[in-house]
Amino acid sequence: MLSWSPSPRGDAFLERDLQKLKELKKNIRKPVFMWTYTLPADRSVEILNEAGYPLFGTAIGCARTVRAMADFRAMHERMLRKKPAEIPAPHPGRAKVRAALTVGGTVMTEWHTRALLDAYGIGGRARSLARSAAEAGMAAKAVGRPVALKVQSADIPHKTEAGAVLLNVGVDEARTQRVYRGRSGRGHGASRTRTDPWRES
Repeated sequence: MLSWSPSPRGDAFLERDLQKLKELKKNIRKPVFMWTYTLPADRSVEILNEAGYPLFGTAIGCARTVRAMADFRAMHERMLRKKPAEIPAPHPGRAKVRAALTVGGTVMTEWHTRALLDAYGIGGRARSLARSAAEAGMAAKAVGRPVALKVQSADIPHKTEAGAVLLNVGVDEARTQRVYRGRSGRGHGASRTRTDPWRES
């Protein structure tokens, strides 16, 4: 950086050296800043602007500009040294999930969405789909602890409000079968569409 601090009240020498100033600006690769400790003449400001030099009224303002430019260059060089972020490869389960969502309709049951979560490695606790009271009893016995029974139907997106969820069903196989049967109507077990609560009989 070159710094020059004339008093541009007298603009005669600037006028005389205008061409030299332009040549210097054209050929030099470093920034050149001008500052003056007196009020510059209007013509002096015009000459420096024409030659392409910024003029500062104080040395502090000039120094701050130099500092800002140096900081910007340092940041720019750091960014150039950074390796571009690598775009991760699509998850192996993405194609399976997208295909399922395409044909799955606007509402999917919890049972069907579990398979999509599994494709991304987002697992849950032990679960099974029971289509009969016997299957429900065996599934609860296999878990070995109290279970939750939930109707699986795309027609019932809000199972709790519809009374289609029963929690803390004991591990006794026979009791689980009674709870399963204790809903009004018969059909396809956990996939049956219904809106009335289950009850133990």
